[in-house]
Amino acid sequence: MNNRRILAVAAALSAGLSVRAAFDPLGYGAAAKGLGGAYVALAEDGSAAYWNPAGLALVEDAQFTASLEDLYGLGLLRYATAGYTHPRVGKGVISAHLLHLDTTGEADFVNYAESTYLVAYGRKVCCQSLSVGTGLRYYNATSDDNTGTGLGFDLGVLFRPWDGRVRLAAAWQDLNRPRIDWETGARDRLPYTVRAGAALRLDRGADLAAQYDKRYGEGAAWRFGVAQRLWRDTVSVRAGLHRTRGQGEWGAAFGGGLRFKKIDFDYAWDTQDTLGDAQTFSITVRFGP
Repeated sequence: MNNRRILAVAAALSAGLSVRAAFDPLGYGAAAKGLGGAYVALAEDGSAAYWNPAGLALVEDAQFTASLEDLYGLGLLRYATAGYTHPRVGKGVISAHLLHLDTTGEADFVNYAESTYLVAYGRKVCCQSLSVGTGLRYYNATSDDNTGTGLGFDLGVLFRPWDGRVRLAAAWQDLNRPRIDWETGARDRLPYTVRAGAALRLDRGADLAAQYDKRYGEGAAWRFGVAQRLWRDTVSVRAGLHRTRGQGEWGAAFGGGLRFKKIDFDYAWDTQDTLGDAQTFSITVRFGP
């Protein structure tokens, strides 16, 4: 294990997370991570609740989703997600998730954890090619003997003309810039994140995606991804690139998936140019006939 990277992460934790709520947009699921995060226009499973709630309108079967990620590959930060998505609720689809980040291993001395409770709803409107969605986030952070909470709101839209081969999407996460109120009386403001992207679904099971992200007060990021589905969608191969303004080089991502009956297993490796790489494992279980 690289001691310099351990010290860098530990210093960031001590200086940052222990005195304020972070709730960084870490993403959700290996399928998205394998595409470099270019998922706002492609999300059509339970993880759409995170990326773009409008994508929930495309979910046809009830499903359970979960993922586990070792941030920076050092065993210091553990990021886990789990949720359930249910279609045909009213005229749309509802989805509820828990996203949890905490320190572990040699970073236990910081004693920091944050949980996001996310409920989202998406439905088609006007025509089959247009869908909208909204989300509600309840934030809870604990640091030493201090606890902070806040409430955020999300909006999303997805347009799929030409039989869904072209996808145009936008999502606004934490549009109200949630205020985190701590028991000590301190207050934090979380920045909003805007995502806009396009995807092209080609014949023979190929997807191309491009995305622009902007988090308030931070540099913008560009993301590009490509996916290929093989053997009647039982196997998927993915690759992606991402770069935030100020980064010295492009980060690369790759991954793949395996579908067995109604269960999807996905994996992603995402490279970073500063603290280190991350690996994500995901599972999706679909229910129904």
